[in-house]
Amino acid sequence: MKRLPNEVMFGKNNIYTTCDEEHPHFYITTNKIKVIPNKAIITGPANLVVADVRTPLFVPFGIFPLSDKRKSGIIFPEYGERTDLGFYLEHGGYYFGISDHLDLALSGNVYSKGSWLVNASSRFISRYRFSGGFSVTYSNTRSFLPEENKYFPSTNFKVNFNFAQDAKARPNSSFNASVSFATPGFDQLFGNPQSTYLNNTYQSSISYRATIPNSPFNFTISASHSQSTLTHIVSLQLPVFNFSMNQLYPFQKKQPVGKPKWFEKIGVSYTMNARNQLSTLDTLLFHEDPTSKTLAGVLHQFPISAPFQIFRYLIVTPSFNYNETWAFQTVHEHWDTSLQQILIDTVRRFATARDFSLSLGASTRLYGMMQFKHGKVKAIRHVFNPSIGYSYRPDFSDPKWGVYRNVQVDSLKTIRKYSIFQGGVFGGPPAGEFSGINVSLNNNLEMKVLSKKDTVTGTKKIKLLDAFNISGSYNFAVDTLQWSTINMSGRTTLFDKININFGASYDPYIADSLGRRQNVFVWDDQRKLARLTSATIGLDARFESPKKTNVQKLTQAQLDYLINSQILMLTSTSMELQHRL
Repeated sequence: MKRLPNEVMFGKNNIYTTCDEEHPHFYITTNKIKVIPNKAIITGPANLVVADVRTPLFVPFGIFPLSDKRKSGIIFPEYGERTDLGFYLEHGGYYFGISDHLDLALSGNVYSKGSWLVNASSRFISRYRFSGGFSVTYSNTRSFLPEENKYFPSTNFKVNFNFAQDAKARPNSSFNASVSFATPGFDQLFGNPQSTYLNNTYQSSISYRATIPNSPFNFTISASHSQSTLTHIVSLQLPVFNFSMNQLYPFQKKQPVGKPKWFEKIGVSYTMNARNQLSTLDTLLFHEDPTSKTLAGVLHQFPISAPFQIFRYLIVTPSFNYNETWAFQTVHEHWDTSLQQILIDTVRRFATARDFSLSLGASTRLYGMMQFKHGKVKAIRHVFNPSIGYSYRPDFSDPKWGVYRNVQVDSLKTIRKYSIFQGGVFGGPPAGEFSGINVSLNNNLEMKVLSKKDTVTGTKKIKLLDAFNISGSYNFAVDTLQWSTINMSGRTTLFDKININFGASYDPYIADSLGRRQNVFVWDDQRKLARLTSATIGLDARFESPKKTNVQKLTQAQLDYLINSQILMLTSTSMELQHRL
């Protein structure tokens, strides 16, 4: 290499490559090279070499622009033929490199049978503030119908928009948006096979979240959209408002002195969810009164808890949960004698309902350790976390609560109950009284083995079972089927690579031919504790090749030579200019 006073460099017998190995696997070699800083790299005849074998790929010269500014230019189209639209030129247009913060690409498709498509897409970014982009596509197609022997014109469009606010812009609030919607036939005409057959849903979401400074309050305002190209059903949730209050301790002293009293641990929180949603066919979205199918509701949740510790190791948590549902429409069912069926009417009126539950839980944590003096395994530790609780919830299908009503369901005058809030946004209070005990047994198992890699302790921990849980309940408030199903779940990791999740459900009661539970224990009928009703297992793994870095240390003589000779290494636009001394 030879450098001139104006920083321009000339080289002889150089190679340049994007391979990061000490001896590159591939490179382009040339006998002449000229480097003009921040402008261009110019070479003479160049040849591609792979695995130190010259290939027949030669170029008489090469020009590689070096510039940190945006460039504009022509986007060359792709050509081909489609059986439905004819010969085409696709994705051709012009790219505008407006600035480092904004660009624009205008492109289009042209088909020999009269169809065309135009697209405008742009990206924008402002460092530490926001980033995003949009794409708008419009098409006019002429599809041939062999049955009628004529062309059928149609128009389609697709819109994509995304916006993300940087977390550093406003610490107390954030705004994010992801919008995607299109006409049902767009992907069938212009989508690739994967988007056509595997992705049949368009989804959009816009949300604004804010935390009120110096307060426990925060809120979120959002809107979402879901559109299925198979069922042609459009679901809108607009708007959705969530307001919440972090847990407060109203009886806690501002300046705690000594051990806190039990009432100082009483915690109160509040959450409000308000939602307005609409579900209809895409062809009827703008051709009918949207209020006729709109569902709106508000759910208030007010939990209170007061955990305290007894006997040093037992944590007891009494709690009270109060919920209130507001609905702007209710359901009225009645039996039509002439049609011999149930008719369901939607009544547009404001209605409220309340439900509550009480619970008292206790939990502790037990540790077991087994140590070994000989062998590679040094110890096995078992962590056992049992919990038991009592909970009570009234039967809100009782007429005094005004939530459930009776309706005739057949000509035999069979009566069943229904909720006036069914099919609503939040559904209303549940039916059935519960007064029972909940039991949960959580387990964790670890093993400590010898390891030469750990130079401090000489051991390492291996998780045999990350978690293994067993849970169930018993309801005193019912006369039959008091026991719930026994649920088991667990997870573990093999070789620090493979994650295994498994679960199973067992029923202590038998079932009839239709799968309905009968008030007969499996033990009494089959001399088994329970019958398996479901089982699941899931595996996931992630593998990646190790990164190798070969760093060659230079001698002091080599360092002095580099400094005195002022040899430069120029790296630009993912291309490394390497030289051999």
